[in-house]
Amino acid sequence: MALETWHHLVATYDAGWLRLYIDGTLDSSLGDVPEPDIAAYDLHFGQRGENTLNHFWFGGRLDEVRIANVARSADWVAAQYL
Repeated sequence: MALETWHHLVATYDAGWLRLYIDGTLDSSLGDVPEPDIAAYDLHFGQRGENTLNHFWFGGRLDEVRIANVARSADWVAAQYL
């Protein structure tokens, strides 16, 4: 992935499959993933870490973030990228 360039990233979860799309194309997938318990965790964008001593900050910019309660298809992801 080129640095200093905007990229479109999408992650989907459906029926045990976690998929990552970069710029409209499937980049990787992982099966047999348990359904996440989203109510048990806070949601942070641009930050990763479990406590105040171990935070890792994203060094770029986020233009737009969307969250949906349905898994999007590969065709939907590709159309959104275009």
